[in-house]
Amino acid sequence: MSRLFDKAVNPQNVTVADATKLQDKHGAALAVAFWYRQRSNGQSDLGHIVGKTDSGMTGGWVIRTEDASTQLRFICKRATVDGIWSIVRPSQGVWHHVAVVYDGASVLNDPIFYVDGLSAAVTEQSIPLGAVLTDVGMGLTIGERAGGADTFDGWI
Repeated sequence: MSRLFDKAVNPQNVTVADATKLQDKHGAALAVAFWYRQRSNGQSDLGHIVGKTDSGMTGGWVIRTEDASTQLRFICKRATVDGIWSIVRPSQGVWHHVAVVYDGASVLNDPIFYVDGLSAAVTEQSIPLGAVLTDVGMGLTIGERAGGADTFDGWI
């Protein structure tokens, strides 16, 4: 089952409460998979698909569209410099299956993106530096960042 997220309606995220089994996976082994169909550019050209962070993005990780640059990005919050990686955003108006696999134990590791079952070329936008910033106490949000920002426009 999917849910429509409309960038014109706030707040509307789905939040899964923090739990030990969800905590700090981006500092070891993280695998996230989802189906999505983007209707149009997200709120302020940012479309939060899924993440475990707070309203100020002070820790955790996020996967979102950045429509001005037509990218799908994975961001891992680090103490000194955040790791930011991207792929070319899949086409709008079509269902896509995306999986992101990341081992944050080393700053030398890059995530692997799969789109519709195929590995996608990843561009490192920002080389991570420093320890992974914890996501303890932060819920897993879908469709919109905690606090009602960066609403995705489409179905997840």
